[in-house]
Amino acid sequence: MTREDLGWRPRREEIAAAAGRTITDVIGPGLRVLFVGINPGLYSGATGHHFARPGNRLWKALHGAGFTPRVLSPHEEEDLPQHGLGITNLVERATAGEKELSADELRNGAERLHAKVERYGPQWVVFLGIGAYRKALGRPAAGFGEQKLRFGSARVWVLPNPSGLNARYQLEDLIERFAELHRAISDDLTSRMSAGPRSDEELKEDVGSRVPVQALAGIAWWVGGALPFLIRDGHMSGSDRGLFALGALSAVAASLLLMARLSGDFFTLGMRPFVGMRLLGWICFGPPSREGGVGAWVAWAVAISGIVAFGLGVTVIILAPQGTP
Repeated sequence: MTREDLGWRPRREEIAAAAGRTITDVIGPGLRVLFVGINPGLYSGATGHHFARPGNRLWKALHGAGFTPRVLSPHEEEDLPQHGLGITNLVERATAGEKELSADELRNGAERLHAKVERYGPQWVVFLGIGAYRKALGRPAAGFGEQKLRFGSARVWVLPNPSGLNARYQLEDLIERFAELHRAISDDLTSRMSAGPRSDEELKEDVGSRVPVQALAGIAWWVGGALPFLIRDGHMSGSDRGLFALGALSAVAASLLLMARLSGDFFTLGMRPFVGMRLLGWICFGPPSREGGVGAWVAWAVAISGIVAFGLGVTVIILAPQGTP
């Protein structure tokens, strides 16, 4: 039995002292839905549980919409993965209200969320609060419901903030909004089950559509990497450096286009770091599968070698003495 079962509630001074605290995510692999709050309130920070303030209607909405068999308490949040559900927040630190969060914090939180989705692979990412979603993702005209945006392969949905302070939506309204999401998830599951496994032809078409983009990105990296080696006597004039800069910009642009091709969303990709191993993974997709044939392997080799050439080119431009040849 927990202290919450015994009727424990944080005192006023404990709530005030919770500013800046964080709460552990309720998350794991294979979730149907990952709910994304804005950030913990002070009451939640004091208890260590998500959506813990009395009057928050998340738990009743989840039950009313059919996500859980009964109304769970905040301290039972660890039971959510049993129902295919998880909880995280855009911003980790607890505050007295959303107004204390900066736009940069929300945008940085969206980038962290991308990494979590990439790691755990939920089927749906559901934002609880449209204002924070608009700011974090740079989509001022976004509405409720399913979004065109995708987080990797995860579909995205936006619901109203279930906080009791959100007087615009009564509990019945929230339950209907959550139920709409539940129906969409059920319909999606039914259609995927009825569709059956993908055919060899579909797999080949999917892989084949990536090959030209991957090869073009690799060629762009080759151009950026090869320029310094064309400079005479190891010296670089101002025009040489400008030419190399254009090659480097071409490589970065090609990388962004490649990532946009994969996720179908330019803004989302602009938020992703394109350095180090994460970039390598995006460029190469990992080793090609057998469905791609020889073309996939050639494109993969071009992309890999282009990255290596670009790295060597960067080394040359750093080490080359300034001056006119």
